[in-house]
Amino acid sequence: MSLDERKRMEIVGEAGAGLVKIVYNGLGEPLRVEIDDLIFKETDKQLVSDLFVAATKQVIEKFSKIAVETYIAQQKQHYASLGR
Repeated sequence: MSLDERKRMEIVGEAGAGLVKIVYNGLGEPLRVEIDDLIFKETDKQLVSDLFVAATKQVIEKFSKIAVETYIAQQKQHYASLGR
């Protein structure tokens, strides 16, 4: 996967059944936070904080998995090019 492809990729972590979403690109850079309007009507500050933390953890886990898979694919490609 090229650097350009990873930059355009969007990885989403969410919490509270989608009330809070954190979006990163494939380089691990945060792109945006999406917050459902319902959250401001029915929740308190601590719950919002907890949802942000949960969504951030989820997107970081997804990013880490993609980063490892990309690294492994690149290594396989490298070794294949060496004729091994």
